[in-house]
Amino acid sequence: MSYRIEQLFGSIKQKIGSSFKLLREDLSGKASLACAILWNFWVLATYYFCYFCLVSCTIATLRAMIDF
Repeated sequence: MSYRIEQLFGSIKQKIGSSFKLLREDLSGKASLACAILWNFWVLATYYFCYFCLVSCTIATLRAMIDF
């Protein structure tokens, strides 16, 4: 299982790392991993925000239906 994770990170570093114009390859790899981590945090935050909005709208709708 760990070889698959290493393969995934290796492919991320290879594909995204080439877009960073850094002189050292190790810094380019670290920058690509940092961007991948930040992207995942952004997706997670967006998911939880949308989930929170959906749940709060559902609760408000149910309360309105009960009061009606």
